[in-house]
Amino acid sequence: MSNSEQFEQMMAALRKEYLENLSGAVVELQQLLGEESLATLSGETFKRVKTIAHNLAGTGSTYGFDALSETAQPLDRWMIRALENPDQPILPPDSLARLKAQVLDLIQVATQTLNASDGTDTGNTDVETEAEDASTDVATADDGKPLPFVLLVDDDPMFRKAIILSLHTEPYRFAEADSGKKALKVAADVNPALILLDISMPDMSGKEILTQLADIIDLKHCPVIMLSAQDDEETVIHCLSSGATDYLIKPCKKNELRDKIRETLNCQQYSILLADDDPMIIGLVKNRLSHEGYNILTADNGDDAWTQIKTRKPDLAILDCMMPGMDGFAVLQKMKADNQLAHIPVIMLSALNQEANVLKGLKLGSGDYICKPFNPEELLVRVQATLSQAGI
Repeated sequence: MSNSEQFEQMMAALRKEYLENLSGAVVELQQLLGEESLATLSGETFKRVKTIAHNLAGTGSTYGFDALSETAQPLDRWMIRALENPDQPILPPDSLARLKAQVLDLIQVATQTLNASDGTDTGNTDVETEAEDASTDVATADDGKPLPFVLLVDDDPMFRKAIILSLHTEPYRFAEADSGKKALKVAADVNPALILLDISMPDMSGKEILTQLADIIDLKHCPVIMLSAQDDEETVIHCLSSGATDYLIKPCKKNELRDKIRETLNCQQYSILLADDDPMIIGLVKNRLSHEGYNILTADNGDDAWTQIKTRKPDLAILDCMMPGMDGFAVLQKMKADNQLAHIPVIMLSALNQEANVLKGLKLGSGDYICKPFNPEELLVRVQATLSQAGI
């Protein structure tokens, strides 16, 4: 049996298991709709409905059922917004009616999916295409060294199984966790090369896990790719500014996750320190540069920037002129006075129309500058040019 045939056989078995779980989810949703506690946002009934909607939003298209994801995603978003209103612990009648209507829609689509799939092949999926493509050009570990661990953190076992199967030809070992607490323990045990992290977990959010990872010395620099059905800009920027390397929306497009993992593990040729006290700037710049394969270190003040420059010795430093504590000029001056750091090129960030700051930075030895507000594409071009001029 060929590798392709073996994969198709494994995928068929996984689809069958998924449909069995989907049937159970339909029965459970029907039962939850009749619970009086559904209107209580802090109640287990509401939380369970949200978990089911969130999981289906992320896995429907993964298994080839686009209508499931398309129906579950707006329900998941609506329930997230409802939870963000602390002044309304109980849904008013009109909101409860809307919730029930959306849940009924999801039940109907899930039932149609089950009926249409009864005894038939579900057809192509993103998982299948990704795995078949991946099998053609993946390097094998032939040097005797242990394969790196990728830690997959998601409370949906079907999503974890699909991801692991889709990447089964890649040169990684997988570790799994279905909660934030387990994720932190497993990460400490296996020291992963990369973490794939869902944002909605039963005991703590992905954002909270990011914060705790940053406090663990051995894990604070481990790259983290967020995988979530939440696609609002505020959440994406918050995660990126909190330390995430990248953010992918569930369900991932064909080959997107595979390519992003390869890029993150294999293509981080240069490290760049980005120092700015504005989390929006951090998130914006980190997102754009990470997409080009750069390993981005971040600091929100001059003292932290200086510490990281001394210990990590990045290939490039991007420094905001004005930061709490030591400003960007002071950091630049200390770099140029240190023989081991003076060669590191620096781009200064300056507010618009502050020509004096620009001239000061150039006199102190910065290689370039860019004025805020700026276009991320312009910054990328300047980063590439600065690294090239430095012979890096």
